[in-house]
Amino acid sequence: MAGEAASHGRTDVVGMSEQFFNRLMIAGLAAGFLAITLMVAASVWLLGQSAQFSYWVEHTYQAEAQISQLTILTERLETARRGYLLTPDPIFLKVYTDARLETPRALDNLTRTVRDNPKQMKRVALLRELLADRIGAADATMSIARAGARDRALALFNRTRQSELMVTVRGVLDAMLREEQALMARRTLAQRSNGAQLLVAVLGVAGLLLVLGGAAFFVIRRYAGDLSRSQGELAGINAGLEDRVRERTADLTRANDEIQRFAYIVSHDLRSPLVNVMGFTSELEITLKPLQAFVAGVEARAPELVTPEAREAVETDLPESIRFIRSATRKMDRLINAILKLSREGRRTIIPEPLAMNALLEAQIDSVSHQLSERGAAATIEGRLP
Repeated sequence: MAGEAASHGRTDVVGMSEQFFNRLMIAGLAAGFLAITLMVAASVWLLGQSAQFSYWVEHTYQAEAQISQLTILTERLETARRGYLLTPDPIFLKVYTDARLETPRALDNLTRTVRDNPKQMKRVALLRELLADRIGAADATMSIARAGARDRALALFNRTRQSELMVTVRGVLDAMLREEQALMARRTLAQRSNGAQLLVAVLGVAGLLLVLGGAAFFVIRRYAGDLSRSQGELAGINAGLEDRVRERTADLTRANDEIQRFAYIVSHDLRSPLVNVMGFTSELEITLKPLQAFVAGVEARAPELVTPEAREAVETDLPESIRFIRSATRKMDRLINAILKLSREGRRTIIPEPLAMNALLEAQIDSVSHQLSERGAAATIEGRLP
């Protein structure tokens, strides 16, 4: 008893530790999947941030390119004007005309690009005024030079201080370019930081996946081992169960054999008094006939000697009693025969067979007709039963 209690105690402790381990593993896997979900969400957010940073870096590149293009156009405009004032070469006039047409369009493109930056928009407004003044003065000198008065055009050029105006335009363009370069540095740094964070997130997700994969492999391997052990234990239990079933079957077979022998003995012991009852019933039936004849003769010669009770006993009660006894003995005989048949065929497969229900019930009614008559009752069968 003490050993069994200790064994049960160890089993309970092992079961509790297994449940704790299973719950711990499930909680760990759930936490790991939650962490992966959060890190994936963070990675998606960082990817969105990276796309935004890339957009702004590209936007800064466009702004720098447009500032550089506008700088080139203003330089080309000034160089072509000076060349045409010094040398009446048509190529300078063409270069000036092309730059004169491209400069407003380049300024409009730059305005659309830097409209998100208030500081740059102020510089663009100032630049628009400076370029308008500069282009207006340049157009005046170019018109005079095209008319053939280059000396007067040169004098006008020197009086309008175009060099100072050009220096101012260059200063504004340089300031805009430095602003965009500063923005580029900050945005590039933010993009790199975002990329590093995204790399950390991706590595974290990969690490968690590896950890969860290892944990899942460990759990699966553990459960596979448990399953193998359980199958082995189940096979042992089944083998023991089959042995116990064979033992119980043997016990039932012996008990059934004993019951059959007992039924055989009892049926033979019951048949002896039944045969006696049937024999005495036949003798009573044989004796009844002379007795009925005697009563009839007495009644014919001296009717006063025969009472109604004696007449009824001889003519009705005794024949009816004999009939009841015969019916009961026939029923008892059928029961004994059934017990004998059962004792001989106890292992025979029972097969359902049709029964004549009317005959069966009529026999039952005959067996209890004495009790029915004593109570003033009657039993009838209506129609044919199935």
